[in-house]
Amino acid sequence: MAVVSVGATLFLFQQLAGINVVVYYSTSVFRTAGVASDVAASALVGATNVFGTMIASSLMDKQGRKSLLITSFSGMVCYIA
Repeated sequence: MAVVSVGATLFLFQQLAGINVVVYYSTSVFRTAGVASDVAASALVGATNVFGTMIASSLMDKQGRKSLLITSFSGMVCYIA
């Protein structure tokens, strides 16, 4: 039961972080900023997401998942509070 709770909590934090909103509205935000190509804007967001994932994977191998989770959760708590 504890594993399900941890998984559900991680999913909740992912949704509350707001990355889905960034991806969904990226084309309209870039269009407002003056970028003419929706495809270029989507490609830029996708490339940034892949680059961030590669950095996160590297950090997980070096630092460990537990310390990174505690750090990111602490950062979210400070941001919310």
